[in-house]
Amino acid sequence: MNRHLLDPRVFAPVLCGLAVFAPRALPETAPAAPERVRARELPQLPPQKRDTRPRAFQLDADGSSVRFLVEDGRARLVAACPTVTGTLRRDGDNGELELRIDLASATSLASDDGLDLHRVLGVRRADEIVYRAKLVAAATTDLPGVERLLFVGQLTFGDRVMQQPMQLWSCALPGRPLRLQGHGPVATDDFGLPDRRWLGVVPARMQTLLGLDLEWRRDAR
Repeated sequence: MNRHLLDPRVFAPVLCGLAVFAPRALPETAPAAPERVRARELPQLPPQKRDTRPRAFQLDADGSSVRFLVEDGRARLVAACPTVTGTLRRDGDNGELELRIDLASATSLASDDGLDLHRVLGVRRADEIVYRAKLVAAATTDLPGVERLLFVGQLTFGDRVMQQPMQLWSCALPGRPLRLQGHGPVATDDFGLPDRRWLGVVPARMQTLLGLDLEWRRDAR
C-alpha cells in the first residue's frame, strides 16, 4: 500500500469536503403543511334605540383617567390628575357638561429631565381647571351606542377665561357605565402658562395635549 495515501495531508481535505457537501446530497424534508386558517365571525351588537329621556350623571373618578402630555421637542412629560369631579346632563340633543380638574393632585408618570411638572401645568398660578359647556351637536355612528358629541363652553384657569370647544366620543353599551373619551391640544399661550427658553433667549415650542377617559354613573337624585 502506498504510504502517501495514509498521510493526513492527503485525506484530510477529502473528509472536509464530504462533511460540507454530504448534507446537500440528502433529500430535502417536505415543509409542514400550514395550519388551516378559519374565519371567526364576531358577535354583532344589537341595534340600540337612542335614549332621549332626561338623564343626569355624576363623574366616577375611580373609573376615569385625566392625563396631560407635554412635549417641547427635546423633553417629554406625562402627568395624571386623579382628583377630578364633574356632572353631565342629557336631554335628547341638549346637554350640559361640567368638569373640575385638580392640578395640585397631578403626579408624573413619565418625564425627561428639564420639565418641572407643577411649573409646566401652571399649578403655581392656579390649582384647578374648570370647564362648563353646552352640547351643540350630536351625531350617531355605525357602531351601536357610540355618538360623537360637540361641546362649546368656557374654560377657566386662574384669572383667564377662554371659549373652548371640545369633541368627545360617547359610548353607552348595555350593562356598562357611560363613557366620554377624547383628546386635544391645550392653547398654553392663551392661558399664560410659562414658556421655556433655550439659553434664556430662544423660546421652545411647547405642545400640551389633554386626554380624557371619563366614566359616569347615573345620579340617583
